[in-house]
Amino acid sequence: MMINKYIKQIFFLIIIFIINIQIYSANITSAMLCGNFDDYATVYVNGNSIGSYNYINWDSGSPITCRSVSTAYLNASGSNVIAIKVQDTNGGEIWASWYMDVTYDNGQHAYVSSNQGGGKICINI
Repeated sequence: MMINKYIKQIFFLIIIFIINIQIYSANITSAMLCGNFDDYATVYVNGNSIGSYNYINWDSGSPITCRSVSTAYLNASGSNVIAIKVQDTNGGEIWASWYMDVTYDNGQHAYVSSNQGGGKICINI
């Protein structure tokens, strides 16, 4: 029996963050989600895909990827869900690090990030 030596296992990690955006007496005008993920990720805000992100090595000199988030996807008066499907294609570790900057029409900003906790992890192997 011959074993195909090119078979590669691919692992998926799904991380779900339930976040609250600071409520100001102003309207949300824009939002941006920036992050780095090992190795590849698709990010969803309240069930809406905002795009894919590729891994950027620490010594590459390239900036992390940022994507606009439609203000229609955000719940300004309550909880929001950021779900991240991270795919490990090279073996080793798997992780996600991100932040979101929400801008209001009065110039104020609200920031949320993966460092604030609240993440729930689901692992699919």
